[in-house]
Amino acid sequence: MVQDFYQLLPIPTTAEDWDAVQFVDYDGNDAAVFVFAGVSGGKMRIFPRGLNGGAQYAITKQPGGKPRTLTGEQLMAKGIPVSLKPQAAALWRISLD
Repeated sequence: MVQDFYQLLPIPTTAEDWDAVQFVDYDGNDAAVFVFAGVSGGKMRIFPRGLNGGAQYAITKQPGGKPRTLTGEQLMAKGIPVSLKPQAAALWRISLD
């Protein structure tokens, strides 16, 4: 069950601005990160929050991405590299491994 919400980027105010939000359960076991590109698209790094630093997580781009395993600390410190076309969106599932 999703119980916490994080606005990972400033709230967009122009069409060029990206948006990124995260929903995570209170235990930090499961999370979903949604990223929305502005009209220009491009690359950026998104930093999840609210995860257990020492826990191992499988992070998978949806749908059908190949899971990678990282610690919560690595995910929160190094972030998720994101590359999106203009006005595209992406979803990652982060769950305890």
